[in-house]
Amino acid sequence: ITKNKVFIVAPDRVLSAIDLKTGHTIFRTRQNYVRESIGISEDSITIYVKSMYDSVFAYNIVGDSILLKWSNDLKYGYDFAPSYPIEKKGNLFFGIKNGYVFSLNSKTGLLNWKYRVSDCLVNNILPLNSNSIVVTSLNGKVYKLIEKRWNLSLVSLNLLVVFYLEKCFKRKIKREIFYETGINCWLCCF
Repeated sequence: ITKNKVFIVAPDRVLSAIDLKTGHTIFRTRQNYVRESIGISEDSITIYVKSMYDSVFAYNIVGDSILLKWSNDLKYGYDFAPSYPIEKKGNLFFGIKNGYVFSLNSKTGLLNWKYRVSDCLVNNILPLNSNSIVVTSLNGKVYKLIEKRWNLSLVSLNLLVVFYLEKCFKRKIKREIFYETGINCWLCCF
């Protein structure tokens, strides 16, 4: 809800805007096969929608219409996860059905990173700040992802450490450590 309009997406794959005061439909569009996944910018000027096929779109709200700000074909395939895009301090976060979490630059739509937390659907994401989020997956796991950036002069190292507790809060901890090239270090813990 912003600027006296309610923006909705539904299983009929239509993006609609409804006048908050009168209840009349302002517009409906099937432009991008959106479904059950819509978010709004922190300043309430832009809406973000995730399509069912590979892409995320940002639209600026202008009067009684929307104008495409950016789109990004992320090649994630068919997706029906209702995890809505959520912005926090310039980053846009969302999850998809096969366990991936994405972070995009909310101004440009460029991919910051993607990371697979699970092999099942990712629920809605809770950003704690611009570089720290809490993620839950349909199999009952809870993850906290924290991004750390180091710019080393000639050498870049990406250290990814994943800690998570088993279901029912048992004290058994599973560790997975991966080394890759890049500039980010992620610590992922429950």
